[in-house]
Amino acid sequence: MRADSELSVRTDEARAGVPIPFDPFVPHEKRPHPEGALSVEGAIYDVLVFGLAAARDAEHLVLLTLEVAIDAWRDRSHLDPYSARSLDRPRRLSTYAGSVPPVLNVSAYLFTRIEDAQVLRPVLRERAITAGLKGTILLAGEGINLFLAGDADALRGFIAELRTDPRFSALAPKESWSAVQPFGRMLVKVKREIIRMGHPTIRPETGRAPAVAPQTLRRWLDRGRDDEGREVVLLDTRNAFEGDYGSFAGAVDWRIERFTQFPEAVATHRADLEGKTVVSFCTGGIRCEKAALYLREEGIEAFQLDGGVLGYFAEVGAAHWSGDCFVFDQREALRPDLEPRRVSARP
Repeated sequence: MRADSELSVRTDEARAGVPIPFDPFVPHEKRPHPEGALSVEGAIYDVLVFGLAAARDAEHLVLLTLEVAIDAWRDRSHLDPYSARSLDRPRRLSTYAGSVPPVLNVSAYLFTRIEDAQVLRPVLRERAITAGLKGTILLAGEGINLFLAGDADALRGFIAELRTDPRFSALAPKESWSAVQPFGRMLVKVKREIIRMGHPTIRPETGRAPAVAPQTLRRWLDRGRDDEGREVVLLDTRNAFEGDYGSFAGAVDWRIERFTQFPEAVATHRADLEGKTVVSFCTGGIRCEKAALYLREEGIEAFQLDGGVLGYFAEVGAAHWSGDCFVFDQREALRPDLEPRRVSARP
C-alpha cells in the first residue's frame, strides 16, 4: 500500500537530500556517502522529521515512511553500502574563496504536452549525471519541473541542450548561487502532475493565464490600484509555513497546508475576490499559474505573477515584500537580493 501522493513532490525532494525546514539544527549533508549516495536510514530519517511537521495524521506518517523505505531499498544502486556507519559520519562541506560561490542553482518549469515521459526519464537522468548535476526533475503529461545544482557551465549546457527540444524551448530558468551543493543525488521522476492540484480540468499546457510582470505589479502596488483603477488583491498560493518566512505586505493568505486545498479555499472565500484584480503568487510561478487558471474558470479576474516571487526579487527586489522566501533546498530561504539566508528557527 502506497502513501497518499499529495506530498509527493516534497517527499521526492526529501529523498534527494533536501533539508527539513522544521529541524534546522540537523545538517543537510548528514548521512551521504562521499559520492553522494544516501543511506536507507538517512532517507527514512528525512521523511520522519519532515512527516512529523507535514503528515495529516499518524497513519499518513507511517505510510509515507514505508513508501520512502521501500523506494530507497529498491534503488540500492544509489545507497551507501555502509549506511549504518554513515549515520555518524557527516560529510564535510567545502568552502570557497572569492566573491562568487561555485554552485549554480537553477529552478524552472514549463507546462507543455509530454507524451513520452517514461522514455524521456532515463535520457535526462543520464545527461544530468554525466554533467555532474544533482537535484530533481519531475515529468508529467502536463510538463516539466526541475530543481538542479552544479557547475555553472555544465548546468547551463544541460539547460541549453534541453531547450533544443521544441517542447522545452520556452523554458525560462531562474538562477541563484550557493556555497555548497544543496542536493544529495540526482532524481528524475514521472508524476501525474508536476504540481498536484487534483483538478483535471485545469490544463495549463493548453494555454497560460494572463501574467503580470514584476515591474507592473510594483507600479500597481505603489498606486494601490491596477491601471484601470481596480483594487488589487495579492493572493498567496503557497503552503502556510512558507508564508511564515515572508510575503507581500497585505497579501491574502488562506493558510492552506497543501495545494490540493486551494479549490476548496476558493469556494470558501470567493466573495472576497469578486470585483477585484487578483494576482496569485508563489515561489517560482508553477502554483500561481495553475491557481490563476482555476480562479478565471470560477469567474474571478485573476492574473499570475510572472516568474513568481523569485522573479520579482530578480527584477524589483524587496519593494512591498517583508521577510525572506522559503525554497525547497539546503539554502532554506532567500533574501530579496537572492542571497541565501539560513533561518535558525521557524518564525
